[in-house]
Amino acid sequence: MMLTKHEINSATADQEEAILSICDWCIEPILLSDPHYACAEGDYFLHKTCYQFPDELQTPKHPEHLLTPMTVLAVAGNFRCHACLKEGSCLYYECKSCKFYICIKCVSASLTSAVLHNSHKHLLTQVENTNRITCNACGVDRGSFGFGCEDCHFYLDYECALMPPTTKQKWDEHMLVLSYPPFVEHPDEFCCVICDLQMNPNEWMYHCHECDQSFHPWCIPQIHQNTKFGRAMYVDEHSHPLTHIPEAYDDAICHGCDNNFDDGEEAFQCTECSYCLRADCACKREVLDP
Repeated sequence: MMLTKHEINSATADQEEAILSICDWCIEPILLSDPHYACAEGDYFLHKTCYQFPDELQTPKHPEHLLTPMTVLAVAGNFRCHACLKEGSCLYYECKSCKFYICIKCVSASLTSAVLHNSHKHLLTQVENTNRITCNACGVDRGSFGFGCEDCHFYLDYECALMPPTTKQKWDEHMLVLSYPPFVEHPDEFCCVICDLQMNPNEWMYHCHECDQSFHPWCIPQIHQNTKFGRAMYVDEHSHPLTHIPEAYDDAICHGCDNNFDDGEEAFQCTECSYCLRADCACKREVLDP
C-alpha cells in the first residue's frame, strides 16, 4: 500500500518520553522512544505498529467480509466509524459491498481479547453488548463493545478504556492525570473547569493535583479526536492556504455561512488574514489539486 509519494525512512531515537509528532494513521502521539517511520520531508509520521497493519483483515465487528484500508484524501473530509460512531480522518478499514467503515483504533481494539487497566485489579476481557450496560467510567448506558470483568460487574466502553492516562491542555500548566474513584483524599465537591458543572464523584475525571482543578473527560475535545490538526488546504475563493485548527479564534465568523463558531469548534483558518471556515463549509469548497 502506497503511503506517500516521498520515501519513508525508518527513524530511531533516544529513550526519552517526549512527543515527536502525531501519527497520521491512528492520530495518537508518537513518543521519541516509539519505533516509527517518518517522511523524508518531515511532515508525515507513522507508528511502526500502524505501518505493519495488513492490507486485508477480518474483524469481529464485521466478520462477513474482508476489509481493506482507506485514507481520507481531503483535509476537510472525514468518515464515520461504525464501531465507536466518531467522525475523523484517521486510517480506516472499509467493506465496499456493505459500506461498513471502522477506524484503525477500533480495529485494534476489536482484535484485542483482554487488557489490563489501572482502574481495575482484574484482567478485563472484550465483551460486545446487545443489551445496554452502564460504563463504570462515564456512567452512560451503551450497547457497543468494550472490556469488562464479569466477576466484579465492572465494565468499560471502548472509548473510556482507551482514554490516555495523562494529557496536557491549555486550561492548566501542569499535566492532567486520569483519576478514578473513590477519591478519599478530596472531601470537597468537584467542579469541571470547562463547563463549570458539578462532577459525579463516582465517575472518572482528569485532575491537576498541583492546582486542584478537575475536568470532565468529554469536555476535553482533544481526548476523543480522530483528526490530525495542522494540515493545510486550499479553497477556490481564497488565495492563501487554510490551516485546520482544533478551535476557532475568539469572535471568528465563518466566511462561508456568516455564522459564529461554537465554543471549542474546529476551524480552517488563514494565518495571513482573518478568513476562516467551519468544517462543513470548508468541505464544500476544498480544492484537492490546487
